[in-house]
Amino acid sequence: MFNRWAGTVKKIGCWLSAEAPRRPFRAVGFVALAATERALAAHPDDAHRKTRQKSITGKITEMDDWISLRRMTAAQWEWDHNRAAIVAAQKREAEREKASDLRAARALAKARKQLAKAGVRSLTRTRFFTDWRGEVPAKMIAACEKLAHEAVVALSQRKDRTHDATLADLKALMRRYNALDGKYQHSFSTMDAETIVETVLDIATAVGVDEPLFDRAIDPVRAF
Repeated sequence: MFNRWAGTVKKIGCWLSAEAPRRPFRAVGFVALAATERALAAHPDDAHRKTRQKSITGKITEMDDWISLRRMTAAQWEWDHNRAAIVAAQKREAEREKASDLRAARALAKARKQLAKAGVRSLTRTRFFTDWRGEVPAKMIAACEKLAHEAVVALSQRKDRTHDATLADLKALMRRYNALDGKYQHSFSTMDAETIVETVLDIATAVGVDEPLFDRAIDPVRAF
């Protein structure tokens, strides 16, 4: 198996459940599994139903994509025979990713600073969760956006609020999102959760709550 991290994985295998295509593969025969090899093969149910109860780490698991197998074996050959070039290419890619991440972080910091200056009223016309369209049920999108707008309106109308009261409102907002998880036949994915947290953070930033304080207050409350 192609190993991107220089030898950390020495042996990986898989068995394929789909019928092999005629091209570009060619059948050359069958090799019987030894008893020790058969013991390494994970039962198909292990990978799909029992991952929480039984670890399949180190076992040979199912793969249903022959084209991926072809790519991986080609990559393995390249790793074994042209490793220096691959490592150099990986280093260049890592440097590009680092530079890209730095630019994104700077742009985000600038946007947060502008949002803090503009205040929470600047969010009253914002459309939240637009990236979810086509991926998340429309009723869930509407419910999540409704919570965000209600929080923005409530926070923008209140004067002389203490920091503790603001944090209490933000925690209450997150708890309302917790209550939506699993409704409308949709459970929040990791990406959904990130979008929700970013939305609440935008609101928090607009009312003067910085990110470290936000994390300390919200992380214990978030349930997804």
